[in-house]
Amino acid sequence: MKTDHEKEVFDLVRLIFRGIRTAVMREEFFAVVDFLHGIDSCCGYLDLNEGFNNWLVPKLGLKSCYREWPWLVLDLFHVSDEEDKRVIPGQERELIAGLGALLCEYIDEKKAGDIDRHSRNQVFSMVETIFETPSVFVMREEFFAVVDYINGIDSCCEYLELNRGFHDWLLPKLGLRSCSYAWPWLVLKLLPGYEADHMARVFPSRERELIDGLGKLMCEYLNEKQSNAFR
Repeated sequence: MKTDHEKEVFDLVRLIFRGIRTAVMREEFFAVVDFLHGIDSCCGYLDLNEGFNNWLVPKLGLKSCYREWPWLVLDLFHVSDEEDKRVIPGQERELIAGLGALLCEYIDEKKAGDIDRHSRNQVFSMVETIFETPSVFVMREEFFAVVDYINGIDSCCEYLELNRGFHDWLLPKLGLRSCSYAWPWLVLKLLPGYEADHMARVFPSRERELIDGLGKLMCEYLNEKQSNAFR
């Protein structure tokens, strides 16, 4: 019997694939992967790295495989690009839909897991760790990949409050009282010399610097949030 929160998470995952552009910064296969990894790191219900991975292996006619689940999905659709970690733009929507179909089938078959949700402090600590070694958590060491991962965490628990709490916390730093921009764009406006192309992708030479800048802001916000919680 699945718990209420487990059902909520599974329903959330199904909804992601119906309105993908409201979930991730870019409508790309690996952006969705980072978002899902964020959800899974927070609650563990999806069990992607073991449960979903092992569920995919026999679909490829294999008994075991060392590759991570995103590559198994790409293998099922005869697409693989481990070197660049990007797929051909014209294939993105098809691959996202294919991943959605597979994940929904897996969720429907999945039995309830005996998994404890992370506490508030555990989630905060996990988010801070992401910025120390982002390549361990996201498929590509890019600013928007980290954003998608953290948004995945935020969608699964109520602790971070990115779209209201963090967003509103950033406004006075820009001298604003209100702004319709989503929080990632507010962060980018705070970081000097930011430029982006029309694909919402920052230039490669700036990625690490922008991730570090986001990390400092996020950690400052979380520290204040924790301090306020104990007052």
